[in-house]
Amino acid sequence: VAGKFTRYESAPNDSTRLSHNSVNAILQDRRGTIWIGTGRGLNRFNGDGTFTVFTTRDGFANDYINALREDSRGILWISTNKGLTRFDPEQKIAVNYFSSDGLPSDEFTFGTPWKTADGEMFFGNIKGAVYFHPENITTNEFIPPVVFTEFQKFYSPAVLEKDISRIDRVVLDYSENIFSVSFAALNYLQSSKNQYAYKMAGFSDEWIPLGTRRTVTFTHLNPGEYTLLVKGSNNDGVWNETPASLAITIVPPFWRTWWFISVSSILLIGIIVAQVRLRIRRLTKEKEMQREFTHRLIDRQESERKRIANELHDSLGQNLLVIKNKLLLKQQEKTIETEELNEVSDIVSGTIQEVRNISHHLRPHQLDQLGLTKTLRALVKSVTDSSQLQITSQIDDIDGIFTPDEEISLFRIIQESFNNILKHSGATKTAVNVVRNGDSIIVTVTDNGKGISASEGFGISGMRERANMFGWSFAIESNQGTQLTLIISLKKV
Repeated sequence: VAGKFTRYESAPNDSTRLSHNSVNAILQDRRGTIWIGTGRGLNRFNGDGTFTVFTTRDGFANDYINALREDSRGILWISTNKGLTRFDPEQKIAVNYFSSDGLPSDEFTFGTPWKTADGEMFFGNIKGAVYFHPENITTNEFIPPVVFTEFQKFYSPAVLEKDISRIDRVVLDYSENIFSVSFAALNYLQSSKNQYAYKMAGFSDEWIPLGTRRTVTFTHLNPGEYTLLVKGSNNDGVWNETPASLAITIVPPFWRTWWFISVSSILLIGIIVAQVRLRIRRLTKEKEMQREFTHRLIDRQESERKRIANELHDSLGQNLLVIKNKLLLKQQEKTIETEELNEVSDIVSGTIQEVRNISHHLRPHQLDQLGLTKTLRALVKSVTDSSQLQITSQIDDIDGIFTPDEEISLFRIIQESFNNILKHSGATKTAVNVVRNGDSIIVTVTDNGKGISASEGFGISGMRERANMFGWSFAIESNQGTQLTLIISLKKV
């Protein structure tokens, strides 16, 4: 044997039984360890009823063990159906010998190997006996450098600025998504047995063995930065642990570049902001239009109320008063009976009072004549006199603060609150407060009634619209009784 071999690090596989029922060879080494060769690997008996199995994945030439022998240094020599394996049990390193190393054939036969007194070994081969002295087998200790030899795109040689062995970076377009890289370990002694492994940093952190293959192909890598690392061994498995390095940049399409994403993001944000602003502007405009419409509607309502109130007061009320005066004249002239006069006079007086009440509800004349404060106090007195409600009130002087439109709206809100209490609440007690507190006027109307739902009508929507029209804070709480709260900021007035 010429002494050419391949070295592997082993990766033992623990098992509770032999790897195969076919036992071809048994050996107890100088340490007392029992080794059993089967048709599916070498088994080490661990003494606790378990076995450790060594196979081709641990670097053995073949899994079918024919014979095994220990040399004078404690190294196991194992013949297989595809070569001869030298195995170091301490370091768990396997070295293989093939016909390329001088064996007459890779296939060995059954039978116990023979070792002479001076340590020479004999193994049966299908082409005769193989004999050698283990200490005479040498190892190639040369550590080969690894170089890149070719770069391909779509399985065709790529044209680069320099030879691939003289550059340290390759830049690819995202569409060039299939490329191959070839390399070589510069060991020329049985170079066909040189081994390789690679790692694509940026894609995987694991070294991937290639055996004797000298080319690796990549397909559909994502755009990004990668580094191809390749390490190799010589024919005897001596590895160069300093890998060859090739940086590979895959340029993304323009729509995946940082500047395009940044510009697109800015444009998208700008569009969203513009849409939001447009919507806010539209909603604000709609709100202003709705407020203006509500304002005009309330103005028309108040104008119509004022017109009707004036008509009732100035026309109908005056006519009724004329009728009453004429009846009194008839009485003086003795042309009408006193009893009939009193009956008609009572009817006319009641009608005049009713007209005045209706006129007051339609448009409180005190608001124009006496001011807001006295009008509100008069409203409280009127409700007190005309109902069984026990009303407590505190109405501060708020004259001269509001515009005429705001005064009538505040009056209507409090007036509608009384209407709700009288018609729907069943309350017996009510409190009305109009209090000036710093830069605000706080209006509260509370009762001890059964409570009402804010979703119900009862004029609540009208009160809310009046408050919203001037930007006043309006809230109704109804649980045990009801409380209306109106907060008017004087800073906005």
